Amino acid sequence: MENDSFLSYHEFFYSKIGEDRFFEEADCKPFNMFFERPAMISMFPDLKGKTALDAGCAAGWFSDYMFKRGADVTAVDLSDNMLMLCRKRLGDNAKIYKCDLSDGLPFLQDESMDFVLSSLTLDYVKDWNMIMDEFYRILKRGGALLFSAKHPYDAYSSKRIETYYQTLNMEHEYEEYGEKVSVFFYKRPLQDMIMPVINSGFKITSLSEPVPTLEFKEVRPDLYDRYAIRPEYLIVKAVKHERQK
Repeated sequence: MENDSFLSYHEFFYSKIGEDRFFEEADCKPFNMFFERPAMISMFPDLKGKTALDAGCAAGWFSDYMFKRGADVTAVDLSDNMLMLCRKRLGDNAKIYKCDLSDGLPFLQDESMDFVLSSLTLDYVKDWNMIMDEFYRILKRGGALLFSAKHPYDAYSSKRIETYYQTLNMEHEYEEYGEKVSVFFYKRPLQDMIMPVINSGFKITSLSEPVPTLEFKEVRPDLYDRYAIRPEYLIVKAVKHERQK
């Protein structure tokens, strides 16, 4: 099923709980707080005095984290609600723009960023060749790209698809706060996640398939054993080098 109007994970929770409770509840959900974020943070470079892009900033948790570590932050997102929350959190401490990553980043100059972060956002972008070319373009030489996505084996291992090798627009149904909402995202095999990074000119320097932390086990013991033995997220760090001619 093709759907070009994506409801993101964060937008789903905003629609259920609203602005007043978002930072307290959705912002601190165990999968973010005690699973994906610690693994991402462990791979951060030194950000003091650096320019950083939060590509898919949602409510700005990572934008705020980077600002507090000395970065000059630019944050982009497609959702008006998430941008409103990001501005509420950061005020004038970041440059915040509405942007659909599927259209690239034409308003950002070549070699203007030292660091690009994208946390659980690229699953909503169909064309990774284009967006990796854009990340490469805006990064300075030696700049780093760090992104997380759903692990490519997740959908197949949970028997929601028949073949691992296709790129598919999939539906995931969340049920919380007494309602069901469908979120659409792209599932793609590992080769279709890694090769766009390499082909754009990046050198991959680190790859992680994180396991949940012990804090996750404390708050979600019912799920810890499942995610301790099969991958949920893939995290990739890459550095911009000169393209091979």
